[in-house]
Amino acid sequence: MVELAGGELRTLYFEADYDLESSKVVDESWLHDNAIGRHSFVESNPPREITASSLKDYVSRELLGKG
Repeated sequence: MVELAGGELRTLYFEADYDLESSKVVDESWLHDNAIGRHSFVESNPPREITASSLKDYVSRELLGKG
């Protein structure tokens, strides 16, 4: 889940290379019902200035321990 500069919430997936074009616009109720209620989402807090296209590398390095 990412919050864009305008406040919009979107889903981004590692498997889709965190591509914004493949993302889904969601709201907080979706987040609670689906992300928290049905899936094992892992929290990540990348620096605010990171671009969406850099998220895959960030997650690979910081969460998955891949160099």
